[in-house]
Formats: sequence, structure tokens, C-alpha cells
Amino acid sequence: MLIEVAYGKKEYKYYTIKNTTEYGEITYYTITKNNSNNKIEIKFNNYKTEEKNINYMLIESKIAHLPKDVYDVVIDPGHGGSDVGAKYKGYEEANLTLEYSKILKRELEDLGLKVKITRDGTEDKEKFGVQNVYDENGRVNIVRKIKS
Repeated sequence: MLIEVAYGKKEYKYYTIKNTTEYGEITYYTITKNNSNNKIEIKFNNYKTEEKNINYMLIESKIAHLPKDVYDVVIDPGHGGSDVGAKYKGYEEANLTLEYSKILKRELEDLGLKVKITRDGTEDKEKFGVQNVYDENGRVNIVRKIKS
């Protein structure tokens, strides 16, 4: 891909794209629609000739289905287990966020979206809570790994 920059009415310069970030190829999927997605791949490469060294970016879009570990949406109800959050007149924040998250999950799935929820209320109260939310398999890392 070349970028054309106009510096005046008839003065143009062309620039190539070079990936100078820490990221290599990038793959993502569009939101599910009609039971399918588009898989978007962005790649950076280099084409060498005797006279020039051209950096370029390639963008490919293909119809695909989401892999098992990729979701359209991830919902993290917050709190849960030993962490009930705020309490008010007999209500606990953890229960309210879970109740609304389950409703949201169901409604999004009814629209055809693939949804992951980080907790469903069956968690062990002793092993689930604030102390392990950032662990390797904690909710923060679940959200990161889901690729939604």
C-alpha cells in the first residue's frame, strides 16, 4: 500500500508503510451477522528490487466462522464469589451485576452473537473473588484471552 500525499495542486509524494511496532500480523473478526463473520488479516511485508526496497501492508478479508476461542462479546459481571461488592437494603452488587449480565448474554445470543460470560454464579465462594481476579486464569485474563 502506498500513501499519496498532495503538497500542492500538482506536487505529490508517495510513502510506503513499514510496521515499526512490536506487533506482527494482526487477525480479527467482524461481529457475527447471518451466522458468519469476516476474518480480517493485516500483514506487513517487504518487496525488494534492484532499485528499490518497498515496504507494504496487505489487508485481506475473507468470509469465515469464529474459532472456538474467539467471541463477539465478553461480559464480566464484576464481583462474585467472596467479593459481594456494595450492599444496600439486602441487595448485593455481585448478584445484581450477574442477573443483568445473564439477561444481556441471552439477548445478545438471540441476536446471533457468540457471547462469553466470565462467571455464571456457580463459582466456589472460597476460591473466587478479589484475591484471584488477576491470576493467570482470573477474570481479567479471561477477558484478554477471549479475543472479542
